[in-house]
Amino acid sequence: MIKKAFRKLIKPYLNIINDEINRLDKRLKLLEKSSNSNATDTASNNWQITFSNLYSTSEKPTKELLTKDNWADLTKNNACFQGRPDDTNNTWLMVSFDKPRNIQAVKLRPLTGEIKGGWSATYLNGAKVQVLKNGNWIDCLTVSGHTDSEHKIISHAINQTDVTAIKITRNSYMALSYFDID
Repeated sequence: MIKKAFRKLIKPYLNIINDEINRLDKRLKLLEKSSNSNATDTASNNWQITFSNLYSTSEKPTKELLTKDNWADLTKNNACFQGRPDDTNNTWLMVSFDKPRNIQAVKLRPLTGEIKGGWSATYLNGAKVQVLKNGNWIDCLTVSGHTDSEHKIISHAINQTDVTAIKITRNSYMALSYFDID
C-alpha cells in the first residue's frame, strides 16, 4: 500500500525528469553529430548561446553583448550576463559552435561595484570552465585572479582542440561583463 502511494506521489516528478533527460539527450546527440566532423574551423564565428535563469536586470546575452569591450557603457547599462541558479543550484552560460574549433584561451572580466546590483568579482571567481569534446564535458579550469579594483579582461589558457561547445558554470549566482575566446 505504501509502495503504491509512493509511486503515485513521485510519478509526476519522474515524468518531468524523463522529459528533461530526453531534451538533454537530443541536444547532446546534436552536439556529438557536429563534433564527428573531422574538420576543425578555428575561424568560425557562429555562436549559439544558451544559459540558465537570467537575473531580473540582465539582458539576454548575445555574442555582440558578450564580446563588447566598453566599460563606460556597462556602468550605465546592465551587464552582459547576470545569472541566477537553476533548479540544480547552478548558473551557467554555454556557447555552442556550428563546427568544431580550437580554443587557446577564454577571456573573462567580472562585474564590479560600479554596476548596479552589488555585483563583484566574487560572482565570477570560482566558476568552472568546461569544453565539450567528442560528447564529453572536460573541466579546463577554475576561474580565479579577478579583483574588484581592476576592470581588466583576463585571458585564461585552456588549449583545447576540436571543441563543439564551451561552458562557464558556477554553483551560485554568476555575473560577468566580458566573455570571448581565442
